[in-house]
Amino acid sequence: AGESSQARARHTRTMSRDASSPMYDAERYTRATVGESPSLLANNLTAGPSTLAYVHDTQALMVPVERLLVGARTEKLPILTKGGNRVATQVKAVTLGASSFFVLCTVEGVHFFDEHGYERVHYHDFAEKNHHANHPARPDGSVVVDGGGVARMCGRGVCSSCSRDGRAQVLVGTAMGHVLVFEFDGESFRKTDDDVAMASSAVPVADCASEVDSRRGAFPPDSTARVDEQCVAVIANDAGLVVAWDVISSDSFQKIFSIQRPGPIVSLAARNGVVVIAESGGVLCFASTKTKRVFCETQAHARFLSAAALHPRRDIVATVAEDGTIAVWGMPSEILDTNDDDETDEIAEKSLPKSLFAARWPDGMLTGVAFCGDGDDALAVCAYDETEIVAWQ
Repeated sequence: AGESSQARARHTRTMSRDASSPMYDAERYTRATVGESPSLLANNLTAGPSTLAYVHDTQALMVPVERLLVGARTEKLPILTKGGNRVATQVKAVTLGASSFFVLCTVEGVHFFDEHGYERVHYHDFAEKNHHANHPARPDGSVVVDGGGVARMCGRGVCSSCSRDGRAQVLVGTAMGHVLVFEFDGESFRKTDDDVAMASSAVPVADCASEVDSRRGAFPPDSTARVDEQCVAVIANDAGLVVAWDVISSDSFQKIFSIQRPGPIVSLAARNGVVVIAESGGVLCFASTKTKRVFCETQAHARFLSAAALHPRRDIVATVAEDGTIAVWGMPSEILDTNDDDETDEIAEKSLPKSLFAARWPDGMLTGVAFCGDGDDALAVCAYDETEIVAWQ
């Protein structure tokens, strides 16, 4: 923290020569002007095959990745641009096999659009499906959840998934504490009859993740795990509960284990048996699906951690916070057995997250971060009440 700006710049240039990490230069970035500022939501930026998207009030806005580095105009998704009762809560790009979609969650339902955002291919209406059965809705559509809080039914926390029988799914968390499962057969979506219940209490879902990378639509390229170890979904809620599930089929999720964290969860990711858990208090921790425990945690930010993103191809995680701080971390490894010949420093280096990049957006209340561009190595960040997206290369 006491390094001078020159020292930090020298460190950044040194890291850029390391082929194992993204080549970021703190002074090499671009600012693309956007039409509307992002809403004040967690994880409010997503990267599709060629487009970034984020939520603004009742709509989603799109930014072409190709032109982001030189400045680009935004395109509005032609949906939900009218009606104050259709507030959007998240947009997420997901890939299932050869098909990519934008999933837009609102207080009324879940919309599936094609990868260009022009054609709606599926819609799930909350009211028609009676998701308020266990928690009767009030006249304004809100419900009282466990603990006395009031929430409106909405979707939040979206990811791709794959079951043991080879089926592909999209998981969508809800404010009522359960997860909707949409099976994709290559042509259309089917909502399963039963939802996945996080717990007996109604606590809003914070995020969902699986071993299937939502950006690539595939398991990690370097995975050596068995199929049963890959077909795992992880779901977290605002009470700090993290649950791992064995995805047997689209209609059958079996609980493997759970972890209780001290505070609300903001973001989840999973890669090669490691679950990345970003907490609102600024803590970034790593859990193992094999040993079913948290094996590493670090105070990544001093203020509210507002978003996190896992690199689609590398063991790298980016985090941002409400105080404008941006960080990129190398994922640690769980060290179970060590040899006497192992160097202590080498063991410590592998078992701790490695700081690869740090920057700050002055006076920016950051709401989203995403990897994009060639090799997914560009780092895009957006902030509330700002009409720019910043991208480091």
